Amino acid sequence: MHLGFVQDGVGDAGITADVTADQPELTIPANSSGTLHVTLSLTGLTHTASVIGGWVTVTTDGTNDTLRVPWAAATAGDAVVNLIREAGLTSTTFAPGKSSDPPSQLQLQLGDVEAGLGADDARLAIAPVARLTVDLYQGDSDLGRLLDLRSLLPGVYRFGVTGRGLLGRAARPGQLPAVVDATSVDSVVSERVLPFAVGQ
Repeated sequence: MHLGFVQDGVGDAGITADVTADQPELTIPANSSGTLHVTLSLTGLTHTASVIGGWVTVTTDGTNDTLRVPWAAATAGDAVVNLIREAGLTSTTFAPGKSSDPPSQLQLQLGDVEAGLGADDARLAIAPVARLTVDLYQGDSDLGRLLDLRSLLPGVYRFGVTGRGLLGRAARPGQLPAVVDATSVDSVVSERVLPFAVGQ
């Protein structure tokens, strides 16, 4: 059995890929199995999110049949360095209110979208948010997680802030920082801390 490597070249934008195997040739007896370790190396990575791919080809001795095993690699790009593009509260000092008419609103611009690398490149590079959490604190006390959302596409999101805990109890007057964490698909975390004050 002989192994080969093909990079499809579609939208690779100068990225070079190379696959090496611990055994370039492998002999497997009939009705048996074998183990092969394959390593993918990438050079010339761009600063935008992209996906490159191709095939590992497997050709058996004495035949013209070739098995093509697809491979792909996703690069997150620089956009994931800051998945929270904008974050703020419409009011930073307020008395506890109702969820039906919250006294403040958390506004977040999340993720990123970039056009293709060239004039003829119609692709969009999308950096989504794999997980969004918002935790509320008061002093050393963790008042709970207000939000825990997954798989958010780039966009603007708005959430009501009432100044109350998860059980509906009004928070004690004072500073309550909200900690916003946005995690990328490759586990890079962007964080913002938004302080606000709750009055009587």
